Formats: sequence, structure tokens, C-alpha cells
Amino acid sequence: SPNSWDEAIAQVQAKYPNASINHYGHERNENYGKGNDAIPNSAFSDKFTLVNFVFPEKVTRIGDYAFNSTTLSGALIIPDDVVEIGYSAFNSTNISSLQLSVNLKSLGSFAFIGCSSLAGSLTLPETLESIGDHAFSNCSMLSGTLTLPSKLTEIPYKCFTYCGFTGDLVIPENIKNIGSYAFCENKFNGQLTLSTNLTKIAEWAFVGSQFQGELIIPKSVQTIDNSAFARTGFSSIVFEEGSELVKIANEAFLSNGRLSEPLVIPE
Repeated sequence: SPNSWDEAIAQVQAKYPNASINHYGHERNENYGKGNDAIPNSAFSDKFTLVNFVFPEKVTRIGDYAFNSTTLSGALIIPDDVVEIGYSAFNSTNISSLQLSVNLKSLGSFAFIGCSSLAGSLTLPETLESIGDHAFSNCSMLSGTLTLPSKLTEIPYKCFTYCGFTGDLVIPENIKNIGSYAFCENKFNGQLTLSTNLTKIAEWAFVGSQFQGELIIPKSVQTIDNSAFARTGFSSIVFEEGSELVKIANEAFLSNGRLSEPLVIPE
């Protein structure tokens, strides 16, 4: 990765011969040319104030740390040619809204962690096959709904922890594992629908949200770890007939004061 801003510019211009890079004192508007296939790793990471960025055509990958800790702000629209966003690519930027590529397949760990100005709802594209841990952790202004795609097979560690999502949450059918703290301390206040192929719900996965109504735990679930559903607000919790449950850890349903019916644990 480059050691200075000038090296970063030189590296980018070498890879993008059609680039147009305009300097405005310590504020820089970046407008790349056409025909390039990736934004390099660490291309703008920690460099001066980046006011705006226009992606080149045909970019398919945004590299690791590409915009990490820059002051990139406003609406961020990821072009539809992008299929991969790298590790920590937009970590701690000032973006206020996000539109992801409709062809995105991979979203790296820490990609949008700490984007504290990012607001509204979040829809992950149906093409998305993998998402890394901490991808949207600490995006507290995300106060709308969260829509997850059908191709994901797991929600990893702290993926959406300390966001502010509300409304219903549907865990798609291909999800088999929900990682530790995955949705910890959100503000969901609708119904939670779990995947019927889910096998493990890790510690603190849903703690702190105030879901409504009945929670149906699919028969496929084998493990519910510590405090997985603590302080979640359900009025009733029902295990499906034929449950394959093997383990319920300590305090899995702690402090669910709105339960109006006894919790019956499968034998």
C-alpha cells in the first residue's frame, strides 16, 4: 500500500491512465476514467478529505481499505458492475445513504463498520453470497428495515451489532448459522421469522430488540447459546414439533417479561 498521498495518486494514475483527479486544497474530488476493473487496495485510505467520488465504468472490485477512514460523504451508489467489496473498504466514512450493486456477490469484513451517518433502511442484493463479520457493526443511524438476501448461508459474528434497525426481520431459508452478537442491541419491534434450516443461534445473537408476538423456533435448531434471546420482548415462544434441539445455554431467554404463556422446552 502507498506510504503517502502522492504515492497513492501515482499508483492510481499508473493503473488508471484515463483518470481525472482534481485537487481543491485539502479537499479532493476524485473522478476516475473509463475501462478499469478495480479500485486498488488502500487507494484512498486515511488520505486527506475526500469530498466526492465518481466510480469508473466497468469496475468489478473495490479493494481492501480502499476508502477506509476517509471523509467520503453523502449518498454512496455502488455501480452494478461491482461484484466484490473488500475488507474495511468504507470503514468509518461519513456516507449518509447506500445503494449496493445489484450484482454484488461478496461483502468483506468491516466493510461499512462505524459509518455513523449512514441512515435509513438497508437492502442487501439478492446476488449476495457471503458477508463478513462486523460488516455493518456500529451503524447506529440505520433505523429502518433490514432485508437479507436468499443466497446467504450464515450471518457472521457482529455483522449488524449496534445498528438501529426496526420493524420485522426475516431470516432467509438458506441461513444455517447465526453468529455471536449478529443482531445484538438493535431496535427491531416487529416479528422475527427464522429460517427452517437454521441449526445454531449463537450467544447474544438477538439480545436487546423488542420483537412482537410469537417466536417459532424451527425443528432444525440444535443449539441456542448464552443470552441468544435475552430481552427480546416476545409474547410467546414455541418449539416446532419434532424439535432436534440438543442444547439451550444459560440465560438464553433471560428477561422476557412479556411472555404470556409458559415456555415449554422439548424433551
